[in-house]
Amino acid sequence: MLKHICQRCAFYQSVQLPIARTVTSYNVQDKETKPVTGHHWLEQLPKWSSKQDILTVMLDNVLYEDSHIVAFNKPANLAMYSPKVKSKNEAGASASSLSIHSVRQNIGQSLDIKLMKEIFSVNRLYSGVTVFAKTQRAVDVLSQYFIHVTTNKIECQRYRALTIGIPENCEEKFIMNRRPMDEWTVCFKSEKSSIPRRKQGQAREIIASNVHLNTISTSNISKSCGVAVIDIFPTKCKWDLLQVFLLHKLAPALGDHQYSPRLRYILGKPIIMDYKDCAHQDSIQTLPPEIQTRLQLKIPSDIAKLPLHIHCHELSLPKVHPVKGHLASEKVLIEASLPSYFEEIQSLLGLNINDSH
Repeated sequence: MLKHICQRCAFYQSVQLPIARTVTSYNVQDKETKPVTGHHWLEQLPKWSSKQDILTVMLDNVLYEDSHIVAFNKPANLAMYSPKVKSKNEAGASASSLSIHSVRQNIGQSLDIKLMKEIFSVNRLYSGVTVFAKTQRAVDVLSQYFIHVTTNKIECQRYRALTIGIPENCEEKFIMNRRPMDEWTVCFKSEKSSIPRRKQGQAREIIASNVHLNTISTSNISKSCGVAVIDIFPTKCKWDLLQVFLLHKLAPALGDHQYSPRLRYILGKPIIMDYKDCAHQDSIQTLPPEIQTRLQLKIPSDIAKLPLHIHCHELSLPKVHPVKGHLASEKVLIEASLPSYFEEIQSLLGLNINDSH
């Protein structure tokens, strides 16, 4: 559980996304045969074809609201801001403009909120807690709060991930670089032990975060293949830090098609390839055959549809005083339930999670 939590005060609502369905069939000729399990979740992952789709799913997933903030359970693969994508196809250009920001005014009108200012969001590929301020006072005091927790290395956010490989529990400082390469921006682990001071006007290229990793459940699919569900508590979570961190723990997240291809096995030993030697586009995560069988991923295009299994599960915030507008000593713990496909894949891979987690 997160540190510095005084009181739980959140409204929880399950994610209303298309869910994976499991169909069980039996061999009539042999009653001793174990059930054969099939599923259709790959075809039922959420897709954004219109602003109305995004508006509906956001309004269905309000986690918490008071006089100063409103929190949502954001689905995976939904950007906060529209990416800058060049497209000659008019339909493709329209699809690329879909984002939470593109329907922010519509959300505000539906919830009778005049101001909606993003104060906490997660990576586009992640799912989970996303928070907007409803007042300028909340923007000011909560922005200072996040600076405070980052500077003082306080854990206020918890992420859950499903990994290919079983990482060891740890608590360490992780430094990551981010720089442009050709038409891409790449992230990689820095060999520096400290962050150099930036010059005035210089863009930030390196960040550091204290990361606490705790294994929740593990499953050995075969002698050479294991999977795990883990909790990660970063003091700063920016860019693609969690994917790169898990890569260097030799346990990339399921659905990580960007960084996991850097992990190769040479003579049975895991090697992390230099980012300069790896493709940065059209990559598909390589999964052990045993996992492909469990998840019934028969062709590469099925694997490519797997969303990144990193979810912002909890966020702890101080309440903003409803009248005076200062930060109160009382805390609110905003908790976002896992997507349905995440829970089903846990089950298919034999990962048993206790209710206490």
